[in-house]
Amino acid sequence: MNIEIENIDSCKKKIKFDIAHKDYQAKVQNSYLTLARQVKVPGFRPGKAPISMLEKRFGPNVKKEVMTQLISERLAEVIEEKGFRSVSPPKLLEVEAEEGTDISVSALVEIVPEFEIKDYSKVEIPLEIARVTDKDVNQVINHQRERQGTKVQVTDRPVEDKDFVKLDFKGTLNNKPFEGGEGSDHIVQIGSEYLLKDMGNQLIGMSVGEEKNISVKIPKNYSANKSIAGKEVIFYVSIKGIQKNQLPELNDNFAKNVDPKNKFNDLEDMKQKIRSELEEHARGDAHREAKELVTKKITIMNPIEVPESLIEEQIKHMVIQALKKEQQAENQKEAINEEEIHVTDSQKKEHR
Repeated sequence: MNIEIENIDSCKKKIKFDIAHKDYQAKVQNSYLTLARQVKVPGFRPGKAPISMLEKRFGPNVKKEVMTQLISERLAEVIEEKGFRSVSPPKLLEVEAEEGTDISVSALVEIVPEFEIKDYSKVEIPLEIARVTDKDVNQVINHQRERQGTKVQVTDRPVEDKDFVKLDFKGTLNNKPFEGGEGSDHIVQIGSEYLLKDMGNQLIGMSVGEEKNISVKIPKNYSANKSIAGKEVIFYVSIKGIQKNQLPELNDNFAKNVDPKNKFNDLEDMKQKIRSELEEHARGDAHREAKELVTKKITIMNPIEVPESLIEEQIKHMVIQALKKEQQAENQKEAINEEEIHVTDSQKKEHR
């Protein structure tokens, strides 16, 4: 079999080869013999129908099927013989088949490009371990104190940052209510991730019994209600109560009881063990960052052209995963038909 390989680029190869007419003809004849045993022709016993009659009735379909099978088989043989690692099915470009002559075929195949990893033994990677400070240790302890805190009523001042506020609220967009925009005796903490920052900032300074309308800019990525995302809404709010988190006193007794698993002996022991744990995390983070840097440097040293079909396949995978995540956020249970997902130009640009 005569084979020609043309390098389109490092990922694409144009393959040209011939199929001998005698091989094609032999396979056609074998197909007729097989067909004769399978079909019933009036006036003839099974397997005894003349080839000429079968050719007249089934010729075009038989020849088409044989041609397709031969091309597929020979393409697979060429790809294996040349050691190509194809990443997608070959694309047929041209088939020249005149009666009585050899068949000429050309196809395009996308492959994993050949490459050699350059020597990276002398690449230097810094291991930068973050220093754990007293402030870092105190932040962990304060977090534990907040978890152990007691909510107490506040009656002598307005709302402050970190307070827990009980309120009624009613939101409108263009003077019309929207889904999820109304609540009674709702308790939120100022500054928490569960309260819109713009809304929380405007609650600061309000007192129990105070009512007012506040204008709130909803973030563009707001997923709880996409109909108001990126828009400005009005909330009527009524403050019904204020609580603060009264933290436990920081002493040996607090340290002994804050975490039954760790069993701190006293406050100093608690600080030392927290520092050790933070230092261990810092070392782990440093090693992970170093590994990522190694990967990045080796990638820069060894630029490789990635087959376009692999890129498109990965982009589609990312789009599907994003859709599944969106469904989970909206509690949708309908399964996604991945075969019907069409990747838009904007999605290609976003994920490329």
